[in-house]
Amino acid sequence: SSIYDLLAKSDFVITVNSTVGLEALLVGKPLITLGDAIYNVDEIVQSVESFEKLYYAIEEVLNGWQPNYHVLQGFLNYLKNYYAIEGNMDVSTHKQLSNISKSLCDLLE
Repeated sequence: SSIYDLLAKSDFVITVNSTVGLEALLVGKPLITLGDAIYNVDEIVQSVESFEKLYYAIEEVLNGWQPNYHVLQGFLNYLKNYYAIEGNMDVSTHKQLSNISKSLCDLLE
């Protein structure tokens, strides 16, 4: 069973900090995080720091809380256009290496 099969069957996702959280956001699942994740953004994630807050976050999700679609789309667009580097880890191309070099130079500025 793939992660996408599991996500399709889930009502919501709880994670510490993993790519599963990002994949849950990509398919629009409510997400609760227990750790410090890049996708801990107000209105798209229920981020909790204690067991008591986890209880209330689960209760909110079970009562219908959903990620804010517009905020989520803005965040995903940011990841695609500014954060991620287009390419394939298994095949290095001149364009991909150029994109990596540019991104590293932008970080150093």
